[in-house]
Amino acid sequence: MGKLANKIVGAVFLLAAGILYTAERMNAQEHAALSALNSSTGSGHPSTAIYHEIVPENNLFVWLFLIIGLVMLVFSFPSERRQPR
Repeated sequence: MGKLANKIVGAVFLLAAGILYTAERMNAQEHAALSALNSSTGSGHPSTAIYHEIVPENNLFVWLFLIIGLVMLVFSFPSERRQPR
């Protein structure tokens, strides 16, 4: 792949990692809010916030996309060494 393609694919991987992490955090906040709402209405649900927390320490895809994106961006920039003729 060319250097421009590496930059584009690297940026796409970084954006995908950010979007995936943001969606997971929104999901965790929604579950926490629903647990708090159910416990305050006395519906018999647990009073502690039980939510499916998926953070980057537990999710391999966020770290994988982040590392792949950074590696592709690093390799897309020219090196300082001159090529022998």
